[in-house]
Amino acid sequence: MQKYLSHFLYNTVKNTLLVRNLHIHFSMRALFIMMPFSGHLNPSIKLAKYLKNKGYEVVFGGDENVLKFTKQHDFLFTKIMSFPFGINLDSVLHKNSKERWLEGLIDRWTDRLYKARETELVKIVKELRPTHIFIDAFLSSDFVVLYPLLKVQKIKTCFLQTMLPTHQDQTPPLNTVLMPHDKKALEKAWKAYFRKNALKYWTQNILFLGKSDINIVKLKIKKQQISKHYTAFRNKTFHIGFENITELILAPQAFDFEERSLLPWQHYLGTMIDLDRPENISQTYLDTIHNLKVSYQKLVFCSLGSINML
Repeated sequence: MQKYLSHFLYNTVKNTLLVRNLHIHFSMRALFIMMPFSGHLNPSIKLAKYLKNKGYEVVFGGDENVLKFTKQHDFLFTKIMSFPFGINLDSVLHKNSKERWLEGLIDRWTDRLYKARETELVKIVKELRPTHIFIDAFLSSDFVVLYPLLKVQKIKTCFLQTMLPTHQDQTPPLNTVLMPHDKKALEKAWKAYFRKNALKYWTQNILFLGKSDINIVKLKIKKQQISKHYTAFRNKTFHIGFENITELILAPQAFDFEERSLLPWQHYLGTMIDLDRPENISQTYLDTIHNLKVSYQKLVFCSLGSINML
């Protein structure tokens, strides 16, 4: 972990030492913007503790679930109640509304989600003045929102990938159970995934009069004048990517296929399990594990998802 993380942190640490030599107060502060699910928050604990031990103030932004998480693990908290734009969360926001289509149409044509996200994130960054921002890769559109501010304040920013790498290469899409050696099935699976995505965006364009997720993101990338150095790309599963932004993979390389070829800006951090983290484990879960142990001599339980079920 230290090799790639030290490289990512180096310039700020060097500048901090220079500032301290001038007797100017300077605080290293890391802001984490994560999906509010255990499968995304838990892998970040070890990294956050590492930064805290190095003298950083560690702040997590999010909702009530993130607040409980920070209290449990003794991190600082800042409230973020807005929804990320461009990842179809308006359907979640209005799922109980009888007029959810109309609400979604209004959201997209008035930029309601984007403006709310921009107002909140910009305010938080200006107030906290973080030296580093770690953005959940599933919230990659937040980079678009923050880009002008990141550029002006020279804030070091990276994505945290709580899964294995999701880009297209000689490995199967992560939402399949395929193996890399079946080349025909591999090619077919990627084509099927991109066809499904294309259909989704085509449907959104029909429903929302041209305002599909990808079209909205493209317009905001242009509006924010994001450098071509950070060109967006979509040949991956689940979320849009950006070139030349450090992506720290919170999993060991041993978990991945040998055929995986990382992009130049991607790095495995290794095993990111904090064995000392406190857990609120339900009695139902404990009873289930006990019954399984009684029934079987050996038990292997593996889950890489946000919601763990037996």
